[in-house]
Amino acid sequence: MLAEAVYDDLLPGERVRIHAAYVRILTERQGTGSAAELARHARAAHDWATALRASVRAGDDAMSIGGPDEALRHYDLALELCADSAPTEIDDLVDLTTKASAAASAAGHPHRAVALVQDRLQSSPRDLAPVQRARLLHALAMAGLLSDLSIDALAATTEALPLVPAEPPAVLRARLLSAHALALFDRGREDEAVGWADEALLMARHLGLRDVVADVTTTLARMQLRNGDPDASRAVLEQIIEEAHAANDVAELRGLHHLGALHYEQGRLADAFAVYRRGAERALEIGRPWAPYGLDTRMLAAGTRRCASSTSGVSHRLPRRRRR
Repeated sequence: MLAEAVYDDLLPGERVRIHAAYVRILTERQGTGSAAELARHARAAHDWATALRASVRAGDDAMSIGGPDEALRHYDLALELCADSAPTEIDDLVDLTTKASAAASAAGHPHRAVALVQDRLQSSPRDLAPVQRARLLHALAMAGLLSDLSIDALAATTEALPLVPAEPPAVLRARLLSAHALALFDRGREDEAVGWADEALLMARHLGLRDVVADVTTTLARMQLRNGDPDASRAVLEQIIEEAHAANDVAELRGLHHLGALHYEQGRLADAFAVYRRGAERALEIGRPWAPYGLDTRMLAAGTRRCASSTSGVSHRLPRRRRR
């Protein structure tokens, strides 16, 4: 209360100068304060460049510790600064937009995840570099695949893939291949999806992209299930879950979601409930209870338990949302 009283009594110029002094101290003394503190003082000191850099770093910090809601707030502030301050490099804008979209999706705001990318695609100059457009299209496809929104993910990945050269192997290309395979699988075009998935898996392994390997392998496991080989699919999913858990990778949530579905479809309700409950608990542990697969496993655990405890068992339909 004393601090608020003193602050309210300061003149506008005095406030700016005090905040500027904090910015100098926080900038000069590495390890003093957080990026979020630096961003707050920099905004109050009208130091827009520092505020922008610090806001992005604060968002990155929040995402790294399982705080997507907080990360989204910081990224939103950074996007506002980009709009209100001096022109920003288009590479930085694309990077910031994709980060904000991913944070929105992880925080359980799919509409915002899509809107952020669509706005950047519409407002970007026509001479946007092909790779940068591909990054935005990939983010749009993923936001669509991770939600029930009417986004044509396949159209996005189909447009994006030619924009990224096949050689040399690139991280963006591997992620696009994985998303394209998933989008094809979602449309029931499994014969085509297998080829793209195999290419994605080969490139992801070459580049050491553990999260992409897990995603592609999960998609292939789902193809095995659809093709009538549930035992092989279950074995692959269990391995993915184990490896993702050891690496603290969010791919674990997708694996648990689909393993639970496999058990449910095979009539093993007790096993399905155990897996869904594990997924819900894990999502809470890593700070993603409202993220795709995190929220679903919680809902599905409740639905499966109700089915298991009823006298008619599997005759009850399990309420669930589409998840790729």
